[in-house]
Amino acid sequence: MPRATKAEHEQRIEQVCRLLIQAAQRRDVITWATPRWGVGERQLDKYIAAAQERIAQSLPGDRTYEIALSLRRHTFVYGQAMKDGKLTVAEKALEGIDRLLRRSGGDGSQQPDIATIRKNLTEIATELFKTGELDEIG
Repeated sequence: MPRATKAEHEQRIEQVCRLLIQAAQRRDVITWATPRWGVGERQLDKYIAAAQERIAQSLPGDRTYEIALSLRRHTFVYGQAMKDGKLTVAEKALEGIDRLLRRSGGDGSQQPDIATIRKNLTEIATELFKTGELDEIG
């Protein structure tokens, strides 16, 4: 199989990011990606490392990979809950995001409160609804 283009490489890293956010483990990524991309475990480990770095860098401030991953997972759960009309689950996800942001502060910056997070995520959900990525907003 020919080498991946730069665009394919970037797309694969994004796909691995989504898998990690959805709590996939290394073996899950390998099982999913190997038949699709025709690459070995060494290359997949490189994609996983790049995805982990991208997740860690996706949020401002000095946060560890685990906190950034947890925040992305909570955001994913919020989006899914909004899509499915499960408002109680969405609210719990927002509370989890608020707790993580308050706990992960430490760089001296003011952390957003739950109302700000809710407003931002509602705007995101509205945009996803407009683009057709969400079926409905609860």
